[in-house]
Amino acid sequence: MRTATKEHQPTDTILELKKEPRVLLRLAGWALAAFLFGGLRAVAGFSPFVAALMAACPFEALAGVFCGGVLGLFSSLSWPEALWHTAALLLIGLFRLVIERRFLSLRRSLLLPAVAACGVTACGLGYSAFTGVSLPGLGLLLAECAAACLSCALFLRALRLPVRSVSLADLSAADKAVLGLCGCLLLLCAASYSAFGLSPARVAAGLAVLFAAFVGGVSGGAVGGVCTGLALGLLPGTRFLFPVYAVAGLAGGVFSPRGPMVSALFFAGAAALTAFLQGFRAPVLWCLLEIFIACAVFVLIPAKRKEQLRELLKKSGLLPEPQLHYYVSANLQRAAAQVGEISDVIEQVSGKLDRVLNPELQLIFSSLQQTVCPGCKFQTACWRDRYSETAADILALAGMQEDAPQTTALERRCPRAPALKEKIAQSYTDFVSGLAAKEKIRELRGVVSDQFSTIADLLEEIAALVHGSRVADAARSRSLREALADEGQFVDALHLFTDSTGRVSVEITMLEDAFSLDFHRIRKTLQSLTGRRFQPEEIALMDLRTTITFWEKAKYRVLFGRSQIAAAEGGVCGDCVQTLTDPEGRHIALLSDGMGTGARAAVDSVLASTLLEKLLESGFTFSGALRLVNCVLLVKSSDESIATADGLCINVYTGQADFYKAGAAVSFWRRGDRVTVIEDASLPIGILRTVGFAHREETLQPGDIVLLVSDGVTALDCGWLSDELLAWSTNNMDDLASHIASLAKLRYDDETRDDITVVAAKVLENRE
Repeated sequence: MRTATKEHQPTDTILELKKEPRVLLRLAGWALAAFLFGGLRAVAGFSPFVAALMAACPFEALAGVFCGGVLGLFSSLSWPEALWHTAALLLIGLFRLVIERRFLSLRRSLLLPAVAACGVTACGLGYSAFTGVSLPGLGLLLAECAAACLSCALFLRALRLPVRSVSLADLSAADKAVLGLCGCLLLLCAASYSAFGLSPARVAAGLAVLFAAFVGGVSGGAVGGVCTGLALGLLPGTRFLFPVYAVAGLAGGVFSPRGPMVSALFFAGAAALTAFLQGFRAPVLWCLLEIFIACAVFVLIPAKRKEQLRELLKKSGLLPEPQLHYYVSANLQRAAAQVGEISDVIEQVSGKLDRVLNPELQLIFSSLQQTVCPGCKFQTACWRDRYSETAADILALAGMQEDAPQTTALERRCPRAPALKEKIAQSYTDFVSGLAAKEKIRELRGVVSDQFSTIADLLEEIAALVHGSRVADAARSRSLREALADEGQFVDALHLFTDSTGRVSVEITMLEDAFSLDFHRIRKTLQSLTGRRFQPEEIALMDLRTTITFWEKAKYRVLFGRSQIAAAEGGVCGDCVQTLTDPEGRHIALLSDGMGTGARAAVDSVLASTLLEKLLESGFTFSGALRLVNCVLLVKSSDESIATADGLCINVYTGQADFYKAGAAVSFWRRGDRVTVIEDASLPIGILRTVGFAHREETLQPGDIVLLVSDGVTALDCGWLSDELLAWSTNNMDDLASHIASLAKLRYDDETRDDITVVAAKVLENRE
């Protein structure tokens, strides 16, 4: 993933040339739609749809819509009518130009339909001034005005649909109805054009109804037939088409389970029967011919293509947000279970190896019988008659028995005593080495098993976080997207999320032209509609998509300060401090104190604090990160590695503060004129395989101060520190930390000399 800003927009000439054909093609599409709408005479010789399209189209498409609309008007109307209607389009274009320059903040869903109505009204009044004003004419003009206003609102609603980023199956029922109405209007316009009595638009309409029956069954065929018949029946002399398409669509849907061939046959048969009931006229026969052509094309389309279209229309391309959370969470839990099984397998194998590799004492006795005792006249007496005494003497010679005599009975009677003693010493050395190796191997196997077990626990924690993480609000997301469209900011997808802490974020996805958006204006709109304040946008370019994220501004802000003094003058401080912000927007301070002082202690403290920082930044919890760091310290080297861990996590959206301690010194929390000591018993990390934080939760308020200190500050007493904390009155936390560290240095002597580290944090209200 790579990030980009508006100032770094690509301007390469080759990229611009590649975009030109796509822009021209889009402009041609708008011009074609305007041509079709301009050629439709729906109300008193004037079509309000081209005026509505002129008012609703994107600003960059105005030229294409105007040219296409003028061509459509002049192709269907008389010269005087076409001139007046062209003047109406020019008037609407001027209105749009003024709106883009002066009134960007107004709601376009209300303003643009009014613009369309004004253009139609101006055209109608001007035309009536030359033809004469009459009451019926004014009534028709009112109908035109209403049709233009409603059509513009419909087009605006259709332009806001995210059809480029989601499949049709992911749209709501209302969104599908909007697309259907727009399709019917285009069908109505295109059906007025025919060649040799045949209308390609009506053939396409019949094919669309057949596919609706194939995909949706009875409901799809019936609804598709009724809508198509209603749209086609609005043209003069074509009212008979309504029952024809309605009955044919119902019949095709009823028999669609029997296959495309049977569905097409019954579709054609029902259409023929209904058409013949209308009478034997030329338009009826041409209509039947168009339906038969549509049925033939439908049957000839390969079955594989039909199934692909069915999947495209019926199968959702996206998982709903709750299902997506459950899906990811379930997979993480499954992975956690599998990793946990690895840990169990390691423990089982470890037990088997212990039984196989166990250097039993019996092996020492067997080795002596086979190497030293063969041929000795006392062999039978020693290993059969006096076995217990012989074994006890061997253990005494090996130094494994307390209060053993200086000379054993075995030495006195054994003729091969020197060789026996040498072999016992060698076998015992091997025995001790085997025990040490076995213990080391057992320890390493245990640490590896703990690592896999820790990873399994971390996966389960991540699964729980995903399950309760950000949830999308579909209704509010849709309303925000429509509000941005009202202001001319058209986006492909918009999602409003709320996480477990109540923080709101808005993600906008653009497939192209992301930098044409006015981010500052979008942020102001989001703030006014949600009542939340948002930070400046974060832009991420991923594959062919651009994601713009607006994060809610925090309610509080945290000021951190730190100061460190090494135990030895000019030496290395054995403590380490890290500050960071986690993925949930919480501010974190980490303080680690290594065992001892100087560089040796610094290695352990830097390792512990840095690993904790990276894991927390990656989204792990404090407890899970601590277990993994503990495993690392256990296997870091043969030397003992011990470090404390002191963590402070402040949620700047709620004020909640979490104190985490693993062998760390006490902390201090000042509110007003009271100081609270945070002290919880716990063990450092790197000692035992099992480790955990002592956890305490508090709620901070603006003005509260928290101090994290190493044990070099609290070695003697800490009563003075509370007094100094109460007396502090500024917001400079670096000065406070330096002040406390300097006073602590003055208080210790050579015997209590230790590294000193102070971390100060103050919570303030975020007024930025």
